[in-house]
Amino acid sequence: MHRRTWSLFVVSGLIATLLLALTPAVAEKPLSSPAQLREQATHIVLGTVERVHPRVRRHGDWEHVEYLAEVTVAAVEKGEDLPLDRPLYVRYWTKAWKGKGAPTATGSGGHAPLPKEGTAARLYLARNAYDGFGTERHDGGYHILGVNGTQPLTAEEMKRAADAAAPKEAPSFPMSWRGVWQGTLKITPPGGKQAETRMFIAIRPTDDPKRWEFRLGYGQQPQRKYELVVRDAAKGRYAIDEKNGIVLPATYADGELFSYFSLNGSILLARYRLVGDFLHFDLTQTRLAPDVKTGGQGTPEVGGHDVRVVQRAVLRR
Repeated sequence: MHRRTWSLFVVSGLIATLLLALTPAVAEKPLSSPAQLREQATHIVLGTVERVHPRVRRHGDWEHVEYLAEVTVAAVEKGEDLPLDRPLYVRYWTKAWKGKGAPTATGSGGHAPLPKEGTAARLYLARNAYDGFGTERHDGGYHILGVNGTQPLTAEEMKRAADAAAPKEAPSFPMSWRGVWQGTLKITPPGGKQAETRMFIAIRPTDDPKRWEFRLGYGQQPQRKYELVVRDAAKGRYAIDEKNGIVLPATYADGELFSYFSLNGSILLARYRLVGDFLHFDLTQTRLAPDVKTGGQGTPEVGGHDVRVVQRAVLRR
C-alpha cells in the first residue's frame, strides 16, 4: 500500500474514533410532532402548573428524578372524566449521567421540556396506555407523553386555547351532575336527638346512554348500586332502578330531581338539587295514612301528615 494511502486511512480512522468518543451513548427518543402527540394521547389538557414534587434516586452513576406535578386544569381538549374541580396530578421523569467519562449504558434521558411551577402548558397525557417510553402503564395515573409531551404556553396563548376548548353549551342533566359527591348526612327526628353519618352519591355514565350509575352509600352500610334511567328527558321523566325489581319513578324539574315513594306505611319525599359546587339532598318521611283529618261539612276534607324524620346533606365532589 502506498504511504499516502496508508496515511489517509490512519487519519480517517482517528477522526472516526474521535467522533465516536464525542457522541453521547444515551440514545434519545426522537421528538413527536403535535399531530403524533394528539393521536397518541388519551387526554390533552390546558392548565397551570401549581407545584412540582421531585423524587431523586441514584442507580449507580445515573441520577433518576421522578416528578409529580399538581396542575389546575383550565380546559380539556381530549379525554373524559378529568377532575376540573380539583388538581390533576401528572407524572414525568428525567435521567442524567453523573459518572466519569461517557455514559456506560444507553437509553432515553426522559422528558423535555419539563413543566415548571407557575407556568401554563398544554399537556399530552397517557392514562392506562403507552406513554412513549416503554410498555403500557395500567396504574390509573396520568403520564406525560415522552419525550416532548409538554407544550409551554404564554398567558395569551393559554387564554385563546382555553376559550377554543371550552364547551359552547353548559352540560345538561345528568351530565352536569356526574362525579362522586361526599359529605355528612344529618338525620333529625322532630324533638329527638340528631344523628350524623357519612354519605356519598356517585353519578357516572355507563355504556348505555339511557342508564347512569346512581350509587349511594351511608356510613358502614353496604352500598346501594342503583341506576338512574332516562325515560323521557324532554319531559323530565326518569326512574331509579334499585336493581332488585324495585324501580321508582323520578322527575327532573326546575333544576331538581324528585323521587317520592311509599314503604311500610310511610311515604318518603326525596329531592336532589345542584347549587353551585354543592349537591343538596333532602328526604322527609311521613305516615301514609293521615295523622289528622279536618274540614268537611261543606268544605273538602283534608288529611294532615306529621313529619317523622328529616334527612339532609350537603355534598361536594
